[in-house]
Amino acid sequence: MPDMRNTEAVPKRIRPVIFVLDTSEHMEGKAIQIVNESMPEMINSLRMAISGAREDVRIGVLAFSDGAEWLSDGLERIEDFVWRDVEAGGAADMGAALEELNARMSRSCWFESCYLWLYPAICFISCGKYVEGWKAVLYRICNENRWFRDSVRYAVAAGEDADRLALAEAADHNLEAVFPENDILALVDVIKYMFRDRSDFNRAGISVFAGEKGNTEFPAEPIGDIAGEWDSEWD
Repeated sequence: MPDMRNTEAVPKRIRPVIFVLDTSEHMEGKAIQIVNESMPEMINSLRMAISGAREDVRIGVLAFSDGAEWLSDGLERIEDFVWRDVEAGGAADMGAALEELNARMSRSCWFESCYLWLYPAICFISCGKYVEGWKAVLYRICNENRWFRDSVRYAVAAGEDADRLALAEAADHNLEAVFPENDILALVDVIKYMFRDRSDFNRAGISVFAGEKGNTEFPAEPIGDIAGEWDSEWD
């Protein structure tokens, strides 16, 4: 019988959850207030959700206006992240945020092992009124970066006049993945589902969304984890 005392513990696989926050002048007033009030709630809710889960979680928070700036220390342990309120101002340079994600989401930077790291969940909280040229950046990154293309992406429409179509384009061309600002915690429920001892489920195009009354719907069966299939192809 093997000596179990000498058996190394299998490391938890890591789920990156990245929030991309619009802090441009279009977010002044109620929209930026929603960001500052909801971010601590969402992070605390995620902290509780991962207790006892088989996955570990790393959180990244990227803000953009005239440029892009990390509010987290790259991908931090969710237990270590401390939220600090943000202010609105400047242009909404979504392209700069996408370029920053592209630079970090690679095996040469964050994801050194596609067996250890799971597909990221990316959450955009924005009004969707971006500086021109961001779509070309989005399409290029989707073609070049498999970590980004195969990520599970959602958006929150901040502000009554938010451009939901632009947000849907960022959220993998899925209007059902755009949550209203008054139901932002439903987004957390969707992310929590990823921690229920399951693998990635949205990569194959399964729709996961909040219903009209905020009731979150989930697929009946998960899609199997295929993170190791393209080991030699991932950058």
